[in-house]
Amino acid sequence: MKILEKNPYSSCNFGDKRLTKRAESIAEHLFVKYGQPLSKIFNSASDLKRSYEFFSNQDSDI
Repeated sequence: MKILEKNPYSSCNFGDKRLTKRAESIAEHLFVKYGQPLSKIFNSASDLKRSYEFFSNQDSDI
């Protein structure tokens, strides 16, 4: 497993602390398990659901 030295999204700001925190979390998971399906990347169904919600949120357009 790769260890993330620095999250490239640690300095992002979506204007909402929850969106920013979710972006950081998603980036860390994607970096560590890059290339795997989202269902394998996230440990719980709720984390998977939150990632889908993040990607579909128009406020989180990146």
